[in-house]
Order: sequence, then C-alpha cells, then structure tokens
Amino acid sequence: NPSVTFEALLRDGKTGELLASFADKRTAPFRIIDLNKLTLSSANHDIVDSWARELVATLHRKPGEKIARRSRVSLLPF
Repeated sequence: NPSVTFEALLRDGKTGELLASFADKRTAPFRIIDLNKLTLSSANHDIVDSWARELVATLHRKPGEKIARRSRVSLLPF
C-alpha cells in the first residue's frame, strides 16, 4: 500500500514563535475494489485530501472538541 509522511511546523508570522509541530504517516484506506490502485498518485491524493480536511477542522475546532480521523476502510471504489 502506498504511504505518505507529513511533518509541519506552525509559526507566528510576526514573532517567529513556534506555535505547534506535528507529524503523521498514513497509508491509503483498504478497499475491496480499489480503482485508485490504477495510478500511484491517486492514493497519495486521497491521503493528502484527508489531512487537509482534518487540519482545517482542527484549526476551526472549539476547545475540547475532538476531530474524527478517517476510517482505515472504505467501501467506495475510488
């Protein structure tokens, strides 16, 4: 299965102070019929899209609110 690793540092634009750092490694979700396996980049786009949705949700969450991660299994063929 293809995998993607992501690392980031978030800094204050004015002071340069480090606000947050994080890292993650993900593999493409398991699919019984996987049309994304036709090209390697399709699975990578799926992983990066998932990170983008979670990052936006995290940055806009209320204090104490939990953000759900995507499932490791998908019934969608793409």
